[in-house]
Amino acid sequence: MENLDVMPANVDLSAAEIELIGVEEKEFIVHKEVEKIRDNYLEIKNSMDNFSKLGNEFYQKAQRAVSNQDNETAIQALEYAVNYAPTNFDVNFTLAKLYMQEKQFMQALVYMKQALCLDRRSLDVLQKLSSVMIALGDFTGAYCCFKRILPLVINNQKEYLEIIKKCSAWYQQK
Repeated sequence: MENLDVMPANVDLSAAEIELIGVEEKEFIVHKEVEKIRDNYLEIKNSMDNFSKLGNEFYQKAQRAVSNQDNETAIQALEYAVNYAPTNFDVNFTLAKLYMQEKQFMQALVYMKQALCLDRRSLDVLQKLSSVMIALGDFTGAYCCFKRILPLVINNQKEYLEIIKKCSAWYQQK
């Protein structure tokens, strides 16, 4: 929603609300106190917006590098992007996929897990995360990913059940 910001609260605010129950013009008192810190809030909000903008600029640079098949430049740009926009799903997921292509599976795992935290129902993330875990020899983790995939792929459940059986057999051999 436009012109709506969410700010963290504190339990002390509910205590203040109770103290102000019988006070006349309590809304004015709260408004006056909020105005005292408004500039600080706006400065922080503007900084966050600028960080997000920088993250998007680095992401766009990475996209151009990917289209030119320059994974090294793309990874470098995405590393900067993730510093400025750590909660951007596309940045994390793209970086994880590039690390997978480069066979740097530990780095891929870090960003794939971050992408999964940002979108827990992403079929693409779960599939690639299971591949990374298999590459790292973590069959238990891959098995858990496959179990989470099943409800998302109603039409192909037989195929995934077979994969889960294979992973389970690999795990039991350990």
